Amino acid sequence: MRTLLVLIALWGLNFAMAPSQDFLDSLLHSVGWTRDSLGFTPQARWVRMPDPRRLPYRLPFFLELWRHPMGIYEFAKSFSEAAATYLDPERRLNNADGVYRALYFLTVDRWVTGFRPYSANVVTKYTDQFSLENALIRLWQLGKRLPYRPPFGGNYVNTEKPWDRFVQAVDSLLPGTVQRSLALLLHNLADAVSWYQVAMRKVPADVAARVVRIRDLHTTQSDGTVYYPEIDDAMEAVDWHAFLYAAIKSVAATEAFVHTMRPLWIPSSFQLRLETPLGEILLGGSGNDTLRSDHPLLVVDFGGNDTYYGSGAGAVALQNPVSVMIDLAGDDRYETTEDVSFGAGILGIGVLWDCRGDDRYQSHNITQGSGQVGMGVLVDEAGNDQFVAGAIAQGSGMLGIGVLLDLDGEDEYRILGNGQGDGEFGGIGILVDYAGNDLYYAEPWAATFNRGDYHSDYKVNISNAQGFGGGRRGDGSDGHSWAGGLGVLVDLAGDDRYVSGNWSMGTAYWFGVGILLDEGGNDRYESCYFTQASGAHFAIGALIDEAGDDRHELFETMGAALGFGWDCTVAFFLDRSGNDFYRAKKISFGVSQIRSQAFFFELGGDDEYVFGALKNMLGAATPYQYAQQYSPLTAYFYWLRSIGLFLDLGGQDQYRPMAGIAGGTVFQNNSRWRTPMPGGKSTVPVPPAGSYGIGVDREGGTIRELQLWQKRQQK
Repeated sequence: MRTLLVLIALWGLNFAMAPSQDFLDSLLHSVGWTRDSLGFTPQARWVRMPDPRRLPYRLPFFLELWRHPMGIYEFAKSFSEAAATYLDPERRLNNADGVYRALYFLTVDRWVTGFRPYSANVVTKYTDQFSLENALIRLWQLGKRLPYRPPFGGNYVNTEKPWDRFVQAVDSLLPGTVQRSLALLLHNLADAVSWYQVAMRKVPADVAARVVRIRDLHTTQSDGTVYYPEIDDAMEAVDWHAFLYAAIKSVAATEAFVHTMRPLWIPSSFQLRLETPLGEILLGGSGNDTLRSDHPLLVVDFGGNDTYYGSGAGAVALQNPVSVMIDLAGDDRYETTEDVSFGAGILGIGVLWDCRGDDRYQSHNITQGSGQVGMGVLVDEAGNDQFVAGAIAQGSGMLGIGVLLDLDGEDEYRILGNGQGDGEFGGIGILVDYAGNDLYYAEPWAATFNRGDYHSDYKVNISNAQGFGGGRRGDGSDGHSWAGGLGVLVDLAGDDRYVSGNWSMGTAYWFGVGILLDEGGNDRYESCYFTQASGAHFAIGALIDEAGDDRHELFETMGAALGFGWDCTVAFFLDRSGNDFYRAKKISFGVSQIRSQAFFFELGGDDEYVFGALKNMLGAATPYQYAQQYSPLTAYFYWLRSIGLFLDLGGQDQYRPMAGIAGGTVFQNNSRWRTPMPGGKSTVPVPPAGSYGIGVDREGGTIRELQLWQKRQQK
């Protein structure tokens, strides 16, 4: 009885006896928790719970975030800080390393340790040893091919070399400055290929051949439908440090070349081709060209409104390990129906760089910045662009790294699924849009393209998009469980619209991490279920919106969103400012189920909440049968703690139930509610011990982890 009275007093006195001025500390103290009570720490003695420390492909930061969920904000902001710092237009104008450095912070440092962002050691100063002919000789050597026939005692000494006519044409068509830059680019790509060969030295050719034929990971892996042992074999055999060194060299070499080309203009129209042992080299002039190349080593076009067909910037092991495509100017069209194109790699490295123009990219699967047991990068520097693709696209990494960087313009991104910041099976997928009012669309309707999800009566698709991290759940099939990847979508400015189905917008599954971070603008989020800071099965999902008057609208089944966790998941939703609108029907707004921890933070503005249920909403922790009574066979459910936290810390807010909901509600402006309520009836079923649902609407209150960025900006 005494304990109950103390709890009532703490709650009623607005946490006056709390140990610090930090509002979250005070709130946790009111239920006997501290910050150390948050998060999950797995124990080896717990049976049945998949141990993330033993799962292959677990990303190095996962356990830290899972144990300390309030660190999610700092982690997420490191992505937008890297993008804002190194992709800044003025900085890029004066430096030739912005994309290279951004790539390091966005991906490389998240995947492996050992690198630092000093440089990729590309050659940038021309001497005679780096001539175009010497670069081509090296490519032939790396391809294990003699550049001409053996002399046989001097009989063939004067045989024409394969590149002679190409070199002569380059000499007659391109200014000396351009020739030297092209020669340096090829030398650096040759160096990248040499490191790629180091990376692949232990991979048997038959394993590589089988891996590159796999094109269905997006449909077969989430629930363990098909197991590909060759993927495990390849992942173990690749020297990933050498592979990433080759990849960042390819990007840095491309960036250095583009930087030297900015003040130059090639007036003539031409096409030059040279077949090398490592893929074709194709050069186009300033005319409006139609260019087709299948898995080339290098494509450079110097201007014009061009149309590209084939699989340029698509790298496939045993065929062309490195593939780079550069377009320096023009309104271009990139079109193909083939897999692996336009900044993609399967056991290879693909880089597409478009400097300026209003461009349209339309392609199939594994494209537009995607890596599958490989790495793909697409950089579009300027223009109002359209990106249209199937699956595994627009920043998608599956056991690899995929990156799409759009640095300016009002852009439109459309996919069927698996992209727009999608990291799966230990992979990393990143989409960064620097500026503009943008549309992100992952086809939501199964009637249009069928990826229907049972959570929405198969009417709405599984998107796996817009900041999604997912793993291979093998616990119900063959037991080959792969930890999830990291999917991040960062939009730095503009009034944006996000449309998707289920499993999207900062959502994760099976030891994955999904983050959507929008830094500014009046944005609109439209999706269905398991979305907008959500997740299931030992995952971490986060949606952070820093500014603007935003709308968060759910449709169809309208739930499992806005800070919702299912089965030992961390869900983290934050909106820092603006007058925002929210609509959800069920299990949303800081709701925890099956021992999850879910957080909904609204830090300012006059907000409106429309909800479709009085139970399991706006700060709730739903009871779970296995947590109520101890069993050594389900011990982790008993020992773990769960919390559903809803905080609105500013503004005059409205709480409106949808039509047809009878009865009053405790959800009000400037009020508090909790389950279980001390000394009174709960508004939802009483959770088991160690579980709390807490809701607070009040004026003001600081949370130190969420103030770090604000303090930095003030300095």
